[in-house]
Amino acid sequence: MANNRTLTTANAIIIMNVPGVITGHQVQGFSADDIFDFETVQRAEILMGLDGQQAGGYTPQSTKWTINLAANSESNDAFDAWISSQNAEKEIFTAEYIITSKSLGKTAYMHRGILESAQPFASFKKTAQPRPFVISFESVEVHDL
Repeated sequence: MANNRTLTTANAIIIMNVPGVITGHQVQGFSADDIFDFETVQRAEILMGLDGQQAGGYTPQSTKWTINLAANSESNDAFDAWISSQNAEKEIFTAEYIITSKSLGKTAYMHRGILESAQPFASFKKTAQPRPFVISFESVEVHDL
């Protein structure tokens, strides 16, 4: 059977939840060319013995995710509220995200995300540039729609 799915990202939906701060916010206003990116995750620790025998073991790792929002995206306000809440409380607020991609037929569930870094304001060049936000998630699960 032929795969009729496209590679478009235009139909992706991202829902952001930061309990106590933001609930059910649909993230919108993405950067034009670079919406988001997952870093590659090391899935095992590999050791090679002096006798040439390789061994490996499972090691838990967080998953880093960078989302880039256009400078005029209203969703910047949601991230700014998250940052302000953490600054006011001097605490970390973890996030839950859901990404649905109709084109790929997949949904990613991202759990216990910690906002690792954020650009405080858009960079100005000819136009205001996208703001990157980096979140480290404890786990990411991908399921078919």
